[in-house]
Amino acid sequence: MELTNDNIKTLSEYLRQTLSPELNIRRPAEQFLESVELSKNYALLLLHLVDKPEVELTIKIAGAVAFKNFIKRNWPVTEDGTNRIHLEDRELVKKLIVNLMLHSPEAIQKQLSDAVSIIGRYDFPNKWPDLISEMVEKFGTGDFHVINGILHTAHSLFKRYRHEFKSQELWTEIKFVLDKFAKPLTELFQATMNLATTHANNPDALKVIYSSLVIICKVFYSLNFQDDDEPGLLEKLKAQVCENVALYAQKYDEEFQPYLPNFVTAAWNLLISTGKQSKYDLLVSTALQFLATVADRSHYRHLFEDPVVLSNICEKVIIPNMEFRNEELFEDNPEEYIRRDIEGSDVDTRRRSACDLVKVLSRYFEAKMMEIFGQYVKIMLKHYEDNPALNWRSKDAALYLVTSLASKGQTQRQGITQTSELVDLTDFARHHTLPELQKEDVNLLPVLKADSIKYVMIFRSILPKEMVVGSLTQLVRHLDATSQAAELSSIAQEILTKLLNVLSRPNSLENEYVMKAIMRTFSCLQERVIPYLGERNLRLWPSNPSKPHFNHYLFETIGLSIRIVCSANPSSVSSFEAALFPIFQELLQQDVQEFIPYVFQVLSLLLEQHTSGDAPEPYMVLFPCLLSPVLWERPGNIHPLVRLLQAFIRTAAQQISDTHKVVG
Repeated sequence: MELTNDNIKTLSEYLRQTLSPELNIRRPAEQFLESVELSKNYALLLLHLVDKPEVELTIKIAGAVAFKNFIKRNWPVTEDGTNRIHLEDRELVKKLIVNLMLHSPEAIQKQLSDAVSIIGRYDFPNKWPDLISEMVEKFGTGDFHVINGILHTAHSLFKRYRHEFKSQELWTEIKFVLDKFAKPLTELFQATMNLATTHANNPDALKVIYSSLVIICKVFYSLNFQDDDEPGLLEKLKAQVCENVALYAQKYDEEFQPYLPNFVTAAWNLLISTGKQSKYDLLVSTALQFLATVADRSHYRHLFEDPVVLSNICEKVIIPNMEFRNEELFEDNPEEYIRRDIEGSDVDTRRRSACDLVKVLSRYFEAKMMEIFGQYVKIMLKHYEDNPALNWRSKDAALYLVTSLASKGQTQRQGITQTSELVDLTDFARHHTLPELQKEDVNLLPVLKADSIKYVMIFRSILPKEMVVGSLTQLVRHLDATSQAAELSSIAQEILTKLLNVLSRPNSLENEYVMKAIMRTFSCLQERVIPYLGERNLRLWPSNPSKPHFNHYLFETIGLSIRIVCSANPSSVSSFEAALFPIFQELLQQDVQEFIPYVFQVLSLLLEQHTSGDAPEPYMVLFPCLLSPVLWERPGNIHPLVRLLQAFIRTAAQQISDTHKVVG
């Protein structure tokens, strides 16, 4: 298609027809435009049409929309290298579009601005390096219609930085933009703020000025959104070197001995000079692990035995890296916080690596460590007492440091079982952890409350029984639970009620730790739980299950309920069936795959409670469905289905035979 007035008129007429309400007029016009859009000069004809003063505004807008949609469909080059737009057209479009956009009416400007951002997504900056310079040049016009057009385009172009995955290519592009755009944008912001002061009594002018300030701030937000918090190549290299020299220190003592002091000095200098930004976390944790490895080797232990060295390690390395840094995780994802802090999945974090270094040093220099580090613990606790609201992190670090110093051995079942004789854990609990749990406001300084609960939990085998049992009332207030049915039974209803209340909160509908606490409470109380089963809500499962552990604990709790109640009163099985069958029917009909294996297991348990030799009718109605091949195609169903068939054979063998279901 040639760039002629006749072709522009032809396009104009077809665009007019695409606006017709009559389908027999509109559809042929749309089909014609689709048939010619890959012709050379098509995009340029649309831009020239939009720029023609004699063309009606409605047709221009239709042309601008058609151009934007054409760009959206065809500008990307396909994976196989197919290019649907001629190269010459591409270059001319980029040359024309910015100026055309800026002197067009607002309705057209918006469409062309969107087109610029689409092109920029694929061509900027490598294939369109002059775009920023062309945009910045327009800031000097003083025409806010032009300036706002540029700002809207910049916003469309840069807002993708808010959700792009981090990459070297992205950083390079942002650096390119900042080098060319940051200073002019800042100057424009300052000038616009000054205009706001100048025109303070002119509402119409202020409306335009403030709309510009809003869009400037949006652009500013996009350009600053990406934070370089990932370790770069240099940090990764240094971390790997630390790992390598740690390996040599472990495996090649004799050969590496002459070189090691220099590496220790380098690691020390690195630790005291590296910032707290998260991008350095891997490097710092690896350097701490290297020092722990060195301290654990007999050849190098003398490097750490000087009290001055130990004091410097505590003050300059251990305490700074034990500082609490997971407040956002604690508030937004408490389950993950527990997984890291209590279950120990925080491997390779600064805090865990600092803890490991303390444990190694305490193993060989116990008395010196307790004396030196004990002084720092007192200082941190005093710092907290001076202003608890402001200095709570000091106490958090102190609690973590005491735990690291005192712990020598532990098991999953009993918690910490071996501790240092130089640390009075009972006295420390009495003065520093239990008081946090005894404070009336359960929401005050929640991290310290979590620390204190953890302290009682991990030292439960060391602390006096009366102290552990005596803390139960406080733990219930904080929605935790421990063992021993006799002590639990008096507060069982309160425990269950409060735990269930947590599960009713929007962000805790599938809190696996709460569900596990309910399961453990049932398991501990056994028949003592029967009076409180009315507190249970059998509709705890979510409509879109996403946490396998929650599902497991939920159905374990249901299974426990059935066993406990039916052991005491076998006829109660009918009450469970009446409550559960409608729910199970709904789950099976909706094919909720996460729950179906559990449903079969619970049905097995219920059916096994019938010892009369006959299965109730609902089971026999279900039985043919269990023989459907599609159920057996899912591996997760096989064991539960086998168990359920076994329950049928034990309970209803004659019924199966009489209804000729044996072959199936």
